[in-house]
Amino acid sequence: ECSQCHGSHLKFEEDVFDTWFSSGLWPFVCFDTLPLNLLFTGHDILFFWAARMIMLGLYYKQTIPFKEIYLHPLVCDEQGRKMSKSLKNGIDIFHAINLYGVDALRICLSKEVGYNRTMNFSEKKLEISRNFLNKIWNLFYFISPSFSYNPDYKPRDEMENWIFNELALLQKNTENFLKLYRFDEVFKELEFFLYENLSHLLLEFCKKNISHYKELLSFIFIEFLKLLYPFAPFIAEDIFYHFFQKSITLAESYEVNPIEHNFHTTLEHLKAIRSFRHFLEINPKEKIIIGIKHTVLYSEMLQEQGNCLFEPYNSNHLYITKPFAL
Repeated sequence: ECSQCHGSHLKFEEDVFDTWFSSGLWPFVCFDTLPLNLLFTGHDILFFWAARMIMLGLYYKQTIPFKEIYLHPLVCDEQGRKMSKSLKNGIDIFHAINLYGVDALRICLSKEVGYNRTMNFSEKKLEISRNFLNKIWNLFYFISPSFSYNPDYKPRDEMENWIFNELALLQKNTENFLKLYRFDEVFKELEFFLYENLSHLLLEFCKKNISHYKELLSFIFIEFLKLLYPFAPFIAEDIFYHFFQKSITLAESYEVNPIEHNFHTTLEHLKAIRSFRHFLEINPKEKIIIGIKHTVLYSEMLQEQGNCLFEPYNSNHLYITKPFAL
């Protein structure tokens, strides 16, 4: 009986499909050629949707409609609750984009896509992603006045060979993790390269003599943008177009070359100095005296380049102790 008119002459609709049954027909309606390479979906509808597409594909087309299934985590609110209309805890995507930008949202989600079944979304995580992008903008403003890009640039010394090797390793790891759909691991690699290698070490080496290293900085920065592009396409495209007036191109492949042991030792010293300053809460602007106990093999490089390498860490004197033999 109808609750409105109280009529009893009712007939059940015979042509209404079950929601998931009709969704299971989606590949055959949208695509002429099957199978597709990848289905990207949430784990919570693996049976409801993915399994039905497989069954209907075998029944109607005698083929499974996709080769691989990627199950991403379920996006929940800050408290870990599933979003629902009753709780009114859904995310306003347009609000997030207007405040933080599309790239920050993409990075925020990519960082959380691992083997976990859920990801808790919050504005605090969006702020962290935006800070990462701000770091890239700051680098752009620093490099831009002296930008000089040479696509055939080759390393000239140990320090430059080191950063080229780090770039080659970044590219290799990025490709390997992308093949495994480990987007979270890719971003960890990009984040480490930006903060540790590019900003903390390379920039400190170069800032005292920017005219000498302008081609190196320009080259490394552009190649980094190419690897960042899948995660932050808007900022990467915007900066690339600013320099070249064309869309961004694919990154080249680089070979890993052997690095002198001496420079690895120097890097460890620089990292130790930075940790020491932080632990003792020494002002970054305060000058310190650095004393290094070294091997005979390390002595010559320190005598020639020591003050140049350690000067960015505000050492007003590099004290080299008596060499010892291994």
